[in-house]
Amino acid sequence: MIEFGLIALCMLALCLALVVAPMWRNSQPAPDRRRAANIELYRQRCAELDYEVALGRLSPSARVAECDALGARLLAAVDDPPAWTMPGALSGASTGRGPWLASVLAVGLVVGMAGAGYYAFGNPSALGKANMPNINQLTAALEQAVTIHPNDRAARLMLAQMQESRGDYRAAADHLARINRAAGQLDVRLLSTEADMRLAAGEDLSARAGTLYRQILALDAHNIDALWYLGLRAAGAGQPRRAIAYWNRLLDQDLPPEPRRTVSSRRNMLRNRPPAASTRQGPQP
Repeated sequence: MIEFGLIALCMLALCLALVVAPMWRNSQPAPDRRRAANIELYRQRCAELDYEVALGRLSPSARVAECDALGARLLAAVDDPPAWTMPGALSGASTGRGPWLASVLAVGLVVGMAGAGYYAFGNPSALGKANMPNINQLTAALEQAVTIHPNDRAARLMLAQMQESRGDYRAAADHLARINRAAGQLDVRLLSTEADMRLAAGEDLSARAGTLYRQILALDAHNIDALWYLGLRAAGAGQPRRAIAYWNRLLDQDLPPEPRRTVSSRRNMLRNRPPAASTRQGPQP
């Protein structure tokens, strides 16, 4: 009953947000809305760059430079006058008051319709009955299933997905490895998912994750993730020429502007590195 109530409240809150939020957003001055949107965009992009740095895809200096450039562009965009503005009487800018009456009416209408709909078409007596098992119970049941039937591919795949949702990336990767080893024909999607899980668990590219990307590249010579990560692996092993060769193959493809700039920047950094800094020996990718 508790889980059902929480889900129902979340759905109701989402409906209210979709109805009420646009009223208040449109009641704010357009420059304030643009500034808030730009700040949120800047925060999201910097968080993405932090994740790229954590995975070794981007250097800290490149992250700082890109955040600074993005911040400058967003500030310039805020300072530019908007192409058009909503009349003050409609936007609420001239009165300084938010749409309180419309919000109250919208809340009452949504709540009333939700309650009436449930009691008309739902099953109110079911609220007192036992609910479905939670995620821990489902995970335990799947673990028991794969223990009894270790070759049950569907159950093992579902268990890997459940463990990924719980943040247990290493366990999810191990189950995907069992699936990949038992498969008669390798699946690029499953190999890539296992590699992603191993990287998320903190595994180095010199371990099984790097081997997986080599298998992926053998099956798909244009795989973007494989070319990127194998280039990172070669660069970390002190093999700049091999890394540049991987990234040249990547740049030959039709990449979006941001990834293309990232790959080009890393490739140019290796090209400009003094020879003495690239002589370390390491595992072959």
